Amino acid sequence: MSFSKCHNWDQSTRDLLVLSGWYPNRDVWDKLEIPPQPSVFPEAKRILSEFGNLVLEHRQDDARVDLRPTLAHDVLDDLRAYSQLVGSPLFPLGVADGCDYMYLIVDERGYVYTLTDQLEPFSSSFDKAIAYLVRGAMNRRAWEEDLKSANLLGKVWKLS
Repeated sequence: MSFSKCHNWDQSTRDLLVLSGWYPNRDVWDKLEIPPQPSVFPEAKRILSEFGNLVLEHRQDDARVDLRPTLAHDVLDDLRAYSQLVGSPLFPLGVADGCDYMYLIVDERGYVYTLTDQLEPFSSSFDKAIAYLVRGAMNRRAWEEDLKSANLLGKVWKLS
């Protein structure tokens, strides 16, 4: 199977995804458990159809990404409030843990956020987010440029 036309990842990211069960044109939408609220929008469905139910483990730094949206059941009420602050619908993708435990959230534009005690922009796309998450350490300059290009650099939202 050819990977040349799908996604722009480095080889180590692609290898980890493949070892975790990902393959091009994967569609697991019918096998996913989806929270009843909030409503699923097209970008969330696209991401979860291809990457849902994957568990990615980066052994070098004990990082783990679990792409099951139901793992965010305890922050669903907060997502409604954060959606108002961000000005865009939000949907949970799953969780990541390593140094910190954080929820992975996507908005309808495809921007990915992390949610701990606050909502912070993480990347301008899921492809970039997954590469950052599975690589462990990221190129800080490239990460900042990515967020700057989406007008997200330095933004943080907190619920009072």
